[in-house]
Amino acid sequence: LGLAALLQFSVDRPGIGPVAGAVLLLLAVMSSGVGLIVLVTAAVWLLLRRGLPAALVGTLPAALAFAVWYLVYGRDYERAMLGGWGYLGIPRAVWQGATTALENASGVPDSGAVLLAVLVAAPLLLRDLPPGARDLAWAGQVGALTQLVLSTIGGGPEGYPPVTESRYAYIVLVLLTPSLTVVALGFRRVAPRLPRRALLVLGCVLAASYLVNAMFLQRQQATVFVDVSSVHRDRVVGTVAATKAGERVLTPHPSGLSARMDVRLMTSPRITETLPKEAADKQQRIDAESEFFVGVSPDTFGLFAPRIALSDSFSQPLFPGEGCATFTTVTDRPKIAVDTGDGVEIAVQGPSKQLTTRLERGTVISASRVWKVPSGIPIHIATTALDARLVANFDGAGSYTICKH
Repeated sequence: LGLAALLQFSVDRPGIGPVAGAVLLLLAVMSSGVGLIVLVTAAVWLLLRRGLPAALVGTLPAALAFAVWYLVYGRDYERAMLGGWGYLGIPRAVWQGATTALENASGVPDSGAVLLAVLVAAPLLLRDLPPGARDLAWAGQVGALTQLVLSTIGGGPEGYPPVTESRYAYIVLVLLTPSLTVVALGFRRVAPRLPRRALLVLGCVLAASYLVNAMFLQRQQATVFVDVSSVHRDRVVGTVAATKAGERVLTPHPSGLSARMDVRLMTSPRITETLPKEAADKQQRIDAESEFFVGVSPDTFGLFAPRIALSDSFSQPLFPGEGCATFTTVTDRPKIAVDTGDGVEIAVQGPSKQLTTRLERGTVISASRVWKVPSGIPIHIATTALDARLVANFDGAGSYTICKH
């Protein structure tokens, strides 16, 4: 849709082209976050090619639609993952994303910086280019820069891996295609001075090298996708098995994905009937239980029970039965383990700001889940996983009050 909008804007038909382009650009912004990148690209191209009035007419509807969406819904998502000094890493991440995309596309190691320099310099240095070619190349470069900056800001405080991932790299390559076209036009001027047969051989070698490298990258991406998607499939199978066993979902939102996703919708009978009839193994079930059937909250889950709690992280043994007591840690990362029975809950108040939970059932141990928690107030930790052991690790030493009622 975005590319079609750019094509409409390039048509010299007063009224029809700009209107059609504005409509397509509006649909692009409404369809995907990439539409915002195309919006920036189109705005720059129209500004350079036709002036400010044309840029406003072509892009204002889409910009207003995005602004309304952001004010009404978009602010519910935690999209900006960087903070503080992390923003100083944006230039490095942008450079890394652009050069990695070009290097992977070419298949030539350490070629990204040279290719990027050529693509950026060509619109500046070449003369007598076709009308609009230089402006489109610059607009594509601004769009690629915008894409890399936004994906970096959403990449997280521990680094910027998204800028080098294929789902972002291909957008950068598409936006740099006009600059590549300008380079090809410059090469065409030199080509008549070279032997025709040499040009044919060179073209065939370059085309074959690109196709072979593209096939390799496609196969590599497919393998990664299968590995990643298998984890989600395991969670689905395990969640269905736990639900059928009578366990209640305590945390409906998966970690690392959209907070609007609700696994409880997947466990309804109408949905489970359409899922693959696959029996969950012990690991699939306990991993799903650790993800969705463990809860951490300032509010109670209504699952308090006089279960056995064990820990060697405090100066004295934990008490049996019900009630509350205060203990002092003997380690920097105290741990509490509670037998679940048919469901269990404890409340812990201490200096910890991060909590890690996992489940154990015999020799089968689940993946861990990390929770950010406020310190100094009671935090309720619960699970509906049957006949297992809930293990909670805290990240701070000091005095902890533990309640089992």
